[in-house]
Amino acid sequence: MNRVLNKKCYRSAYATLVVLFVVGAFSPPAAFSQIRPLINDPLPADSASRPVDAQARQSLDFADALFEWQDYPEAGWEYARFIMLYPQEQQGWAAYRLGLSLFRQGRYERVLAALQRHQTITEGSEYADQAGLLSAFAAAEMQQWTMVQELSNNQAPSAPWDVLRIYSLIANRQYDLAQDILLSYPDQAELSRIDRLITDYKPKSPVAAAALSSLIPGLGKFYTSQWADGLFSLASVGGLAGATAYSFWDKGIDDWHGWAYGAGFLVAYVANIVGSYNSAIRINHHQEAEIHNEAFNTYNMYRP
Repeated sequence: MNRVLNKKCYRSAYATLVVLFVVGAFSPPAAFSQIRPLINDPLPADSASRPVDAQARQSLDFADALFEWQDYPEAGWEYARFIMLYPQEQQGWAAYRLGLSLFRQGRYERVLAALQRHQTITEGSEYADQAGLLSAFAAAEMQQWTMVQELSNNQAPSAPWDVLRIYSLIANRQYDLAQDILLSYPDQAELSRIDRLITDYKPKSPVAAAALSSLIPGLGKFYTSQWADGLFSLASVGGLAGATAYSFWDKGIDDWHGWAYGAGFLVAYVANIVGSYNSAIRINHHQEAEIHNEAFNTYNMYRP
């Protein structure tokens, strides 16, 4: 008896699974419409981009659900499908989300191509600003700084656009122009850190560092605040110079010790000059890297 009941239970469960599979496989919009309330819909119900036609609305909800589940390739296909099948509907949201789906996949060139292709759709919609901002972020990801500046020139000041401007200016080492924008955000901790780093940035001249070390060994290292290296250069070059002079004075010009000390002095003296030159370059790169890293961290906070 128990064995018969178990078989009936198994058959019922199997039949239920088959029905659910068929419903899910052949009518995905209907299945998604039932679970849609469980997903936080980013498209407001009163948005002008909300489709009027029920089938179009179901199609857009399906694309939004795929996007929320981070299935960006499939979401992109569904948004493109919506744009193709429902030209009578407002398509600004779908065009913007198509670009955003491509952005999340790291396909930045395709983002620019898609938004350019659907520019007439996005320009007349309530998502025109978001589409323009997304294009600028895609250009920044490809390090096309000229395009970033062109896209941001006609935009009103706002935090995302200003962060993009700052990031592109810092990438081009235009620190003064970046600082002019940073002054507009005195209360933003992240931007204040960038401003402080730029203010503290005092580039060292490699030529000046080399010239100082040629006059007094180690002086170029002191100029770049490399105190330990400067003392070592001063001691090593000075010590070898003294050893060379003493050896020649004590044992004469023909003694090989004096020539050995002299060769060591010459190598240490030249290394001291070259080292000071490289030290200035290294210090500048370190300070610039700090500025760029802080700008990149702030940029990532606004990255789509």
